[in-house]
Amino acid sequence: MNKYLVDTSTWIEALHRRGNPVAREWLKASLLQEEVAIVPPVKAEILSGAINEKQFNRLQRELDAVAMQERQDEVWEKAARLNFTLRRQGLNLPLIDVLIASAILLPGISWSITTAITR
Repeated sequence: MNKYLVDTSTWIEALHRRGNPVAREWLKASLLQEEVAIVPPVKAEILSGAINEKQFNRLQRELDAVAMQERQDEVWEKAARLNFTLRRQGLNLPLIDVLIASAILLPGISWSITTAITR
C-alpha cells in the first residue's frame, strides 16, 4: 500500500488552530487509515517549531505514532547522489530539502502537495 509522505507545511496547516481546515481533515482521515509516513527531517522541522515544552512533548508523542518511512540508508544515499548532481548543475539546495525529496523518489511513496490540499 502506498503511503503519503506529508510535507512540513501540510502538517503545520493541519496542526495550527487557525490552519487550513481542508488540510486538517485530509490529514486526520489519512492518519486514521494509516496512509501517512514521516521522515526524520520533517519530524525535526515540526518539533523544532513547538512553542513550549508541553507542546513539544505532545507533538513528539503524536508523531511517534506515525509510521517512520523505512529504508533510511537508501534515502541518504539517494540524497547524496542527488545533491552531488544538483551542485554540479549550479543548484545549491538545503540538504534537508534534498533529503525529503529523495525520500519521495522511492517506490511506494506518494507526496502530499500542500497547494493541492489547501486550494
